[in-house]
Amino acid sequence: MGAESSVISRDRSSLKISKTSSKWSRHLISRWQERALHMRLLGVVRHAERADGVDTFFEGDRWVNSEDFRRWQLDPPLSDAGQVQAAELGEHIQQFASRKGGQV
Repeated sequence: MGAESSVISRDRSSLKISKTSSKWSRHLISRWQERALHMRLLGVVRHAERADGVDTFFEGDRWVNSEDFRRWQLDPPLSDAGQVQAAELGEHIQQFASRKGGQV
């Protein structure tokens, strides 16, 4: 009989712990659900038009004719058109962020 009562006693104490932790868990979950969320926007842009493309210009001439090409053949900059594309994309991202209430 003594063994049975200790089992019941242990079961009741673990039940109390279980109820307490369950109540605490519900409290934490409700606080987590009520928190204010700040919107974060993430975008990835590979690149705009590069200066080493066919029919592209860098500073008004072919990139292969430039000093930049002689120094960094494997690292082409943006072409003239690519610089315009990048600027337009930057403006577009700024406008999008403003409409969504964010900032860049």
